[in-house]
Amino acid sequence: MKSARAALDFLLKNYGVVSVTHEDCKNAMSMTIDDFEDALVVVCALKAKASYIVTRDEEFLLKDSPVELIKPKPMLSILNRNK
Repeated sequence: MKSARAALDFLLKNYGVVSVTHEDCKNAMSMTIDDFEDALVVVCALKAKASYIVTRDEEFLLKDSPVELIKPKPMLSILNRNK
């Protein structure tokens, strides 16, 4: 629990949080991604102009997303390269 809290604390100090609006939900509903939550994540990532969506969700990783889907380990490698 403490490590998860520390990780969340780090993320909140170093990255922004994207709010979800009514329009975002409508946009997610119109996407070809069947899973609403996955579609909403994509909509929010587009809104934030994110380069990646980091996920361990194997089904999500197989989906066609306009934002690159990446697992945590490769993302850590990218972050370490950009220090």
